[in-house]
Amino acid sequence: MDIGTHALASLALSRAIFPRAPRLLWAFTIPAGMIADVDAFSAFISPSAYLAWYRTYTHSLLTSLMWAQNGKTLTSSQAVLESWNDVGRKLIAMAEDFPEDKYEYKPHADSRTFAANLIHASASMYYFTDIAQGKKPRYSDDPKRDELKTKAQVVAFVKKCVADGADEIKAKGDKGLNDTVNDGGPRLVRVSELGYGLIEHSGEHYGQLVVYYRNNGMVPPESRPKK
Repeated sequence: MDIGTHALASLALSRAIFPRAPRLLWAFTIPAGMIADVDAFSAFISPSAYLAWYRTYTHSLLTSLMWAQNGKTLTSSQAVLESWNDVGRKLIAMAEDFPEDKYEYKPHADSRTFAANLIHASASMYYFTDIAQGKKPRYSDDPKRDELKTKAQVVAFVKKCVADGADEIKAKGDKGLNDTVNDGGPRLVRVSELGYGLIEHSGEHYGQLVVYYRNNGMVPPESRPKK
């Protein structure tokens, strides 16, 4: 196969095996499938170099194993954990950054306030964490604000929701994430699938919170120039 075919085959396998994995995984799987074709670049050196290197050393099984050791791709649990922590980091940054005097801001009378939206996105993470542990989700609805009145309390709550889910992903590992659970739907789902579903849900609410920022003339932390 040529380089393009190897790249497409790697992408197809990645999508088939990990259909809901983040696109970052492609950055590892596609080069991994193309690595044996690095010998083709010897043609740019000289004809003799091409004849000496093409489909010889870099196409060997030993070399492929050496490349694999030097550039390991993420495992399934590592990919889930990376995506979980990424959206969690964004929510935590917003919780810490948004002014407390604007925590009760809402863009529309029927909308959640900034604090309520943030709490909803974070509390929903237990729909993954608790079900993955074989328990019922601890929050059938959004948590009451009795103990989440101040910015400091909300920030601590968001951090705990993210951390508890991350700990569960680590505890499950690759094998555990492949187990199936009943999430109340029409079929059993893999734990990893449930995790990606909650990551997507959190990402949707993160997008809503970006609007809250923009409506107040503020730039979200993630969109600011990196120092």
